[in-house]
Amino acid sequence: ISGSLGTDVFHLGPVHIPGQVFGRITTESGQVFLNDFDGIAGLSFSELSATKEKTLFDNLMQSNQLEKNWLSFYYDVYGKSGIVFGEVHKDLYKGPVHWVNVNKKLYWQVELVDVTIGTRSLAKENRLCREQEKCILVFDTGTSILTAPTESASVMLNHMENTQAPLCYHVRDDEHGIQKFCLEYNEYTLNGQVQLMALDVDPPKGPLHIAGDTWIEKYLTIFDHDKNRVGIALSATSSR
Repeated sequence: ISGSLGTDVFHLGPVHIPGQVFGRITTESGQVFLNDFDGIAGLSFSELSATKEKTLFDNLMQSNQLEKNWLSFYYDVYGKSGIVFGEVHKDLYKGPVHWVNVNKKLYWQVELVDVTIGTRSLAKENRLCREQEKCILVFDTGTSILTAPTESASVMLNHMENTQAPLCYHVRDDEHGIQKFCLEYNEYTLNGQVQLMALDVDPPKGPLHIAGDTWIEKYLTIFDHDKNRVGIALSATSSR
């Protein structure tokens, strides 16, 4: 994409953000732009911004219009989906919220220590992230499915298709230790096809795995700007 910067008042329901700088796209290329949408609202950390202008959520936080500086996404494949600014509605999830601290303010990313498919461990096979000592799991609503580095994805796809075993992500931080979150076969497939593709991101941003919309269909995901952490809870519509 290319274009220029502009300034306007942004409205999010009852919330108003004056003087918001945004990109006015004049040229675009790529298959993604064949989709029918009006624009792109980046909601990651400002460290990922292509300019030094304040992001939409930075300005929202500075205006003190939210009791909690949270973003929550929920996808209901049978009904309504949405984004919540501020504290999440308790009727959108069930059970506890599990928190994982972000390991770097760039993407919404946490340390990934293993991916298992049934009893098979990518970490034990040194295939988690191109033999890197540390790997990253990124939570990204802009990615439709799950992704993994090419070498990891090849192993994962073969095993997931042949065994139909649960796919589990093992994440860690210093405060909460290791936590495991799983997707069953019917939750990571669509019409019998595994919703995973290979995607290589070079250092220092990668290598990484991405938990995209396939993940959020099961887990309501909270992005907490106040404490730089990700909240994970079973969606109210989840079968588990």
